Amino acid sequence: MANIDSGMMSQLNEYLANGQIDSDQYNTFITSRTNHVWTMDWDNHNRSIRNTLLFETDHWAYQDTADMTSAQITYRQALRDITTHANWPNLEDADWPTKPE
Repeated sequence: MANIDSGMMSQLNEYLANGQIDSDQYNTFITSRTNHVWTMDWDNHNRSIRNTLLFETDHWAYQDTADMTSAQITYRQALRDITTHANWPNLEDADWPTKPE
């Protein structure tokens, strides 16, 4: 992508994964800084988000902590299964599983 370096993309992906920006804000930022027609590898992008969300909950599965709740197990499995979602790879925010407390 023109005018966007890998560090900036990493930061944007982190903001998106953490809910600090939504997908519309993300897309607006990207398209405003490119000189060509918007193209995005949504498969790899969404896999990156999924992997980040799984990483953020890895501590639930550590052997030296209490057992995971069924909601936590379900959430992590839903993240693993997201690539089989009917809308994959063109996911909307509502397509992502909700992280339990």
